[in-house]
Amino acid sequence: MNEIIKKIIEEVRQEFALSPFDTDSMIATYLKEGIYDIERIAGSQIDYDKDMQARVLLKNYVNYRRHGRLAEFKEVYAGEYTEIQIKYFNPILHERKD
Repeated sequence: MNEIIKKIIEEVRQEFALSPFDTDSMIATYLKEGIYDIERIAGSQIDYDKDMQARVLLKNYVNYRRHGRLAEFKEVYAGEYTEIQIKYFNPILHERKD
């Protein structure tokens, strides 16, 4: 488990008052799913140590995922996804090839 995942697991445990039944491996799986989802939308890798907006979004992803509420999460946080997508947009990767 890499260092950023370990840090965020501890933050998630504290911020959302998780029970001991929420295992580190389960939270790590949710974090990896969230990282994949956020970076897929962003079109880029994100440094979650530096980008606090993405980090908060990731932690909220985990919280909603724990409760089986991903559809609601996508609705509530659609604006944040759009902001991250704009922030990481790389015009060179998306230029038209006519």
